[in-house]
Amino acid sequence: GRTMLQFNVLGNFGIDVQWDEATRSVIAEGNGVKVVLTIDSKVAVVNGQEVTLDVAPTIANGRTVVPVGFITGNFGINPTFTYNADGTIADILFTK
Repeated sequence: GRTMLQFNVLGNFGIDVQWDEATRSVIAEGNGVKVVLTIDSKVAVVNGQEVTLDVAPTIANGRTVVPVGFITGNFGINPTFTYNADGTIADILFTK
Protein backbone atom coordinates (compact mmCIF):
# COMPACT_ATOMS: atom_id res chain seq x y z
CA GLY A 1 0.00 0.00 0.00
CA ARG A 2 3.02 2.32 -0.20
CA THR A 3 4.92 3.64 -3.20
CA MET A 4 8.56 2.55 -3.11
CA LEU A 5 11.61 4.17 -4.69
CA GLN A 6 14.75 2.44 -5.90
CA PHE A 7 17.32 3.57 -3.32
CA ASN A 8 20.20 4.37 -5.67
CA VAL A 9 18.07 7.01 -7.45
CA LEU A 10 19.00 9.34 -4.58
CA GLY A 11 22.46 9.65 -6.15
CA ASN A 12 20.84 11.74 -8.90
CA PHE A 13 20.13 14.39 -6.25
CA GLY A 14 23.69 14.56 -4.93
CA ILE A 15 22.96 12.20 -2.05
CA ASP A 16 25.75 9.70 -1.28
CA VAL A 17 24.30 6.17 -1.17
CA GLN A 18 26.01 3.09 0.23
CA TRP A 19 25.21 -0.57 0.92
CA ASP A 20 26.47 -2.29 4.07
CA GLU A 21 26.43 -6.02 3.37
CA ALA A 22 27.25 -6.98 6.97
CA THR A 23 24.13 -5.31 8.37
CA ARG A 24 21.98 -5.45 5.19
CA SER A 25 21.56 -1.70 5.50
CA VAL A 26 21.49 1.21 3.09
CA ILE A 27 22.97 4.55 4.07
CA ALA A 28 22.09 7.87 2.45
CA GLU A 29 23.99 11.01 3.37
CA GLY A 30 23.74 14.54 2.06
CA ASN A 31 22.48 18.05 2.84
CA GLY A 32 23.40 17.55 6.51
CA VAL A 33 21.18 14.48 6.80
CA LYS A 34 22.19 10.86 7.34
CA VAL A 35 19.58 8.11 6.99
CA VAL A 36 20.25 4.44 7.72
CA LEU A 37 17.63 1.86 6.72
CA THR A 38 17.91 -1.88 7.31
CA ILE A 39 16.26 -4.30 4.92
CA ASP A 40 12.98 -5.70 6.31
CA SER A 41 13.10 -3.42 9.39
CA LYS A 42 10.54 -0.71 10.11
CA VAL A 43 13.08 1.17 12.24
CA ALA A 44 15.23 3.76 10.48
CA VAL A 45 17.89 6.03 11.97
CA VAL A 46 17.85 9.69 10.93
CA ASN A 47 20.78 11.77 12.22
CA GLY A 48 21.20 9.31 15.09
CA GLN A 49 17.51 9.23 16.08
CA GLU A 50 15.33 6.14 15.60
CA VAL A 51 12.20 6.64 13.51
CA THR A 52 9.44 4.08 12.88
CA LEU A 53 8.39 3.54 9.26
CA ASP A 54 4.98 2.46 7.96
CA VAL A 55 6.65 -0.07 5.68
CA ALA A 56 10.12 -1.60 5.75
CA PRO A 57 12.68 -1.25 2.96
CA THR A 58 13.01 -4.43 0.97
CA ILE A 59 14.78 -5.96 -1.99
CA ALA A 60 12.65 -6.41 -5.12
CA ASN A 61 14.09 -7.86 -8.32
CA GLY A 62 17.60 -7.45 -6.92
CA ARG A 63 17.10 -3.75 -6.14
CA THR A 64 16.74 -2.07 -2.76
CA VAL A 65 13.51 -0.10 -2.54
CA VAL A 66 12.49 2.35 0.19
CA PRO A 67 9.27 4.29 0.95
CA VAL A 68 9.08 7.37 -1.30
CA GLY A 69 7.47 9.70 1.23
CA PHE A 70 9.93 8.93 4.02
CA ILE A 71 13.11 9.18 1.99
CA THR A 72 12.13 12.23 -0.08
CA GLY A 73 10.83 14.06 2.99
CA ASN A 74 14.13 13.66 4.81
CA PHE A 75 16.18 15.00 1.90
CA GLY A 76 13.94 17.86 0.75
CA ILE A 77 13.03 16.17 -2.53
CA ASN A 78 9.51 16.94 -3.74
CA PRO A 79 7.57 14.16 -5.44
CA THR A 80 4.70 15.17 -7.73
CA PHE A 81 2.33 12.31 -8.53
CA THR A 82 0.11 11.93 -11.59
CA TYR A 83 -2.63 9.31 -11.52
CA ASN A 84 -4.39 6.97 -13.91
CA ALA A 85 -8.20 7.07 -14.18
CA ASP A 86 -8.43 4.12 -11.76
CA GLY A 87 -6.49 6.03 -9.10
CA THR A 88 -3.21 4.16 -9.47
CA ILE A 89 0.00 6.16 -9.83
CA ALA A 90 0.99 6.81 -13.44
CA ASP A 91 4.18 8.84 -12.93
CA ILE A 92 6.22 10.55 -10.26
CA LEU A 93 8.27 13.67 -10.99
CA PHE A 94 11.00 14.40 -8.43
CA THR A 95 12.30 17.94 -7.97
CA LYS A 96 14.62 19.49 -5.46
